[in-house]
Amino acid sequence: MLSISSSAFAAVDFMNDDAPFKTDFNLAGHNGDMQLYGIIDIGYGYTDHGLPTNNALPNNFYPFAKQKIAYSSSQSDWFSGGLQQSRVGLKGGVNLFEVADTKIKFIYQLETGFNALNGELINAAKTLAQNGGGTAQNNSTISADSSVNGQFFNRQAYAGFDMGKAGKATFGLQYNPFYTITGDFDPLHKADTFSPIGQSGTYGGGGGVSENSRMANSFKYANELEALGGKFNGGVMYQVGNATGDWNSPGYGWTTQLGYSNKSLWDFGIQVAYDRFADSLAAGTSTQNGNIALSLYNTDAFVMALQAKPVEDLKLSGGWEWFTRKGASNWQEMKTNYTTVWGYSLLKADGSIGVSDGNPGKQQEQDFFWAGF
Repeated sequence: MLSISSSAFAAVDFMNDDAPFKTDFNLAGHNGDMQLYGIIDIGYGYTDHGLPTNNALPNNFYPFAKQKIAYSSSQSDWFSGGLQQSRVGLKGGVNLFEVADTKIKFIYQLETGFNALNGELINAAKTLAQNGGGTAQNNSTISADSSVNGQFFNRQAYAGFDMGKAGKATFGLQYNPFYTITGDFDPLHKADTFSPIGQSGTYGGGGGVSENSRMANSFKYANELEALGGKFNGGVMYQVGNATGDWNSPGYGWTTQLGYSNKSLWDFGIQVAYDRFADSLAAGTSTQNGNIALSLYNTDAFVMALQAKPVEDLKLSGGWEWFTRKGASNWQEMKTNYTTVWGYSLLKADGSIGVSDGNPGKQQEQDFFWAGF
């Protein structure tokens, strides 16, 4: 039995409460709750053409990988994160006070992704550093950039206030609405290994740059209301700085989301979102092992997704995402200012330290469609 008792906590008893690893408590006269939760996802896989697995990746069996494909061969291995990334987290809240019949509650969530085979924290930047150089002699494994780069709370880390009908206001490391929309409307439920959307942060959450799938140092306001026989939801977010998580880093990001759902009308749902980022970080492999490369972009992106359930055993879903990216606003100023990020040195293609060109002034535009049932 795990039990905590003090003058502040009247009683915390995880094992004897109704829900597993969830308990209610009273903190100095304020009712609260906390829950320890997690997922362990382990599988075994075979692919006829791929690179060896890498335990630092969010999904370390990567059938869609294209890097260094000339050196790949058939692979059989245990992997973590086939359907969902293995994770552990703590969430809960404390009722603070009541205003006009509305309870104001402090809320929080802390969540860490890890490899269930060895307990290692997920760190995509590490896989890029291990695969620098681009030759077969590097013992290359799969590698990719991501918004999860070895931070202790690498998936979510936020706190804020639930104000009931007045909405929720939170701050911290939080999902970009593109991430939740593509996951909710992906017919394969954003399965990390089996869905192209789950595999790709560029399309599956980042709006053109994987590192923007989660927004560091971000303020978020979200609310929902019932109308027209269903439920409307909406929200806005603003990120201070870029994906380094440094308040003083250049750049910003903002996003808006609006949706509608109606359970009685074929369980119909639609979500749209738009976001814009300046001085976004996009990591890649470097010319040498132990280092990573870094490009900077400005991005604009839009996503629209729909779903319907015309009969009990048939659910249809699909969507369209558009994004464009071009050279960063402050590229000229930043190209030599950055020398390290997420604990790894930056090395450009010419062997010098700093930020790669990021294709300044060249606009890259892409459209992505998906549908399934």
